[in-house]
Amino acid sequence: MNSSAAIIDKGVRWDNLVFWVTVFLLVANQLFPPELNSVVCLAFIISWVFLSRTFFSFEAVKILLPYLFLVGIGSFSAFTNGNYSYHLLQDFWYYLKPVLYFLTGFYIAVKTRSLRFLIYALVVASCIVCIKHVSTFLINPALLSSKISEIREEAGKSIYIAPIALAFLIYGALSKEKILHINRVILALCLSLNSISILLTFSRTMLLVFAVILASLFGLFNLKGLGFWRLGLLIGAIVGFYFGATSLLSFVSTDTPIGALLLKIERAPGEVTLNEAYLDKREIFLHWRGYEATIALKQYLKGSWIQQATGQGLGRLVDLGFYTQLGENYHRFIPRIHNSYIEFLLKTGILGSTFFAIFVLRLVFFPFKDSTGIQERLLRRLVMSIGLCILLSTALVSGILNRSSFDPVMLILGISCGLVFVMNNFSGYPNEKATALQPQA
Repeated sequence: MNSSAAIIDKGVRWDNLVFWVTVFLLVANQLFPPELNSVVCLAFIISWVFLSRTFFSFEAVKILLPYLFLVGIGSFSAFTNGNYSYHLLQDFWYYLKPVLYFLTGFYIAVKTRSLRFLIYALVVASCIVCIKHVSTFLINPALLSSKISEIREEAGKSIYIAPIALAFLIYGALSKEKILHINRVILALCLSLNSISILLTFSRTMLLVFAVILASLFGLFNLKGLGFWRLGLLIGAIVGFYFGATSLLSFVSTDTPIGALLLKIERAPGEVTLNEAYLDKREIFLHWRGYEATIALKQYLKGSWIQQATGQGLGRLVDLGFYTQLGENYHRFIPRIHNSYIEFLLKTGILGSTFFAIFVLRLVFFPFKDSTGIQERLLRRLVMSIGLCILLSTALVSGILNRSSFDPVMLILGISCGLVFVMNNFSGYPNEKATALQPQA
């Protein structure tokens, strides 16, 4: 066994404070206000850096560098365009929050140096959240006959850690690599609990995240060897699933949660398609995400060539053209839209959007580097799968700019990148004390 494997293969102590801090951060977005979660992240980073006397690693910043350039461009454009309102501070916080969670995850990886730590923390956190989610339906079975909007308001939505945990549980149960040491009964309970919870979200995004993570862990996106054949098969399966789901609409009432989910799957292409020919407000609300993206793109194109290059700045609001109820209040000017690609274009221009594309593509191609072993290859596949999830969710549900749902994913991304870094630099950081990464007694 090589040195990196010895370091990375340590067990998990259940009385470890860092373990439970990690579990808390993974479940907190479903239980507590997002502001509290962010404070815990910041406190962890400060305590880790100062109490452990470990200097800051540039490796973590290097991964985030293109995205940080995007934030810098948006901030500069905000001041040049006179965006000095509260919305500037709001945008600045939402754009930097993914960085905070990533850095927290990176430092957790440096502290724990264990892939098993990540998997167990993920499974424990997902089971906690799924128990809370499923128990809502057990307490109120009539909720299953309600509208999707009512179900989500009562039971919650966008439990991203559940599909990621389920994918790891299935991979651990089916693969020859012994990454899980869980009793079979407990494994079956965890598999059932996470599966039921994902189905009860009635969410296209959750199903998509699960499919992408699972396919990535099993190497279906590997472009070497039979990779292109597998990729073609996967694309065919997705297309087949779409047409199969839409064909069931004629047999299921759209007033039921299942029917509403199938209807949302059918409308998915229209929600990410830009279209100027909306006939009336009914059609606008049916394709709301496509409408708000179209309006934001028009607003972008009205800007000067400098604004098109560098954006109109953080804090810029999108003018919907009319007042409509969003949440509990009526709004015409909104700070955020579902399609973050268009939002990046509006606020940071072509330059900022290019940096975001570089950031995501570096994650997507993260696994195509030489790996030192099975565990590093698995981690690199996880990083790639999260990159693909960011690539897809950015057009549908704001991606990393999502108010709080995506925070655990950025934490997992930070831990995964940190573990890969530890495996390749176990003797010490560049420009840091070599003892920082030595195995703990």
